[in-house]
Amino acid sequence: MKLVDGYIELTRELLARVEGEEATLTWVNPAWERTLGLGPDALIGRSFLDLIPPDLAATAREALSRARAAPAPLRDVRMAVRLPGGALRWFSWSMAPESDAGAGPGAARLVVVGHDIDAEIQLTAQRDALERERRLFTGGPVVVFRWVAAAGWPVEYVSPNVAQQFGVTAEDLLTGRVPYASLVHPDDLARVGAEVAQYSAEGLKTFEQDYRLVRPGGEVRWIYDFTVVNRDGAGAVTHYEGYIVDITERKRAEEELRRQVELVEQQRAAIRSLSTPVIHVWDGVIALPVVGYVDTRRAADMMGALLDGIVELRARCAILDLTGVEVIDTETTGHLMRMVSAAGLLGAECIVCGISPAIAQTMIAMDAERFTVKALPRLRNALAYAIHAAQR
Repeated sequence: MKLVDGYIELTRELLARVEGEEATLTWVNPAWERTLGLGPDALIGRSFLDLIPPDLAATAREALSRARAAPAPLRDVRMAVRLPGGALRWFSWSMAPESDAGAGPGAARLVVVGHDIDAEIQLTAQRDALERERRLFTGGPVVVFRWVAAAGWPVEYVSPNVAQQFGVTAEDLLTGRVPYASLVHPDDLARVGAEVAQYSAEGLKTFEQDYRLVRPGGEVRWIYDFTVVNRDGAGAVTHYEGYIVDITERKRAEEELRRQVELVEQQRAAIRSLSTPVIHVWDGVIALPVVGYVDTRRAADMMGALLDGIVELRARCAILDLTGVEVIDTETTGHLMRMVSAAGLLGAECIVCGISPAIAQTMIAMDAERFTVKALPRLRNALAYAIHAAQR
């Protein structure tokens, strides 16, 4: 008995006696307190079922019922126990009627033995998680790499889906038959190498790059490369780990968007040019006919076009024809008056023609008569005046 008592005292297995339909604990060995932090005072008189999480309670009841009726011990019933802080710890439980109960199968008193399998359960969960991640990566567009920090970036590991994504087998890369550097587009190779060297020298832990890979057959694909830098105890870089993702479609979309933006800007420039045409009508004479609505932006474009025309064509007279304009606001009128003054600073006389009554009223309201401006009623009057003035 001393040997049995010593085993009961020292074993890591949880031993207990439970009685009745509610599986009331009537005895536990010291391993309960060592393993779970629950001693006899906290356990005796409680139901064994109270220790089992609610989602496993039905499993526990069914196992206890089977153990009472079974002719042989019930083994490897996997259930967790709730610790005092709320965490769970997994055990493999064996249950059998107590041998001296006298009744055999159907006895209400059971002996339960719990073998700690928490580490095994945790390891299995980790393996399952890793397997899910492996399936996710190897079946998707993300290719995982581990490169040696050496010339050409020798590949130490690559996920099998590299063949599907980039047309080169994992074996070719791992054996070095196809160096990784040989896949990088020749126009990007020097930049990629310089960036890797720079980021490594700066002590970065991670960095990102966009560059092109060339598949066998010549197809070019853009990739996004996220890299983690591995260093030894002395801080020297030993490996690079990371993943690459094909972003060719994104790059194409960005290029198409850039092209569309450039096209829109070109169209806007063409429209502005058409809306502010400077006409060389005679030696030393230019004209700027204005048609339609004039806002602040268009007035600024008109000023730039008129002044550029004066300089480029060495104009002595510039005609600003407002015949096609019905109304302009005070701010735009101010722009036109400044245009007249700026032309004078460049040595050209600015003649305004075709002023409507509404525009005249706006100019008067702004006290525009303080500006020195030659105003004529019609374009032919302005042309005659300007040609005569240019010939003097």
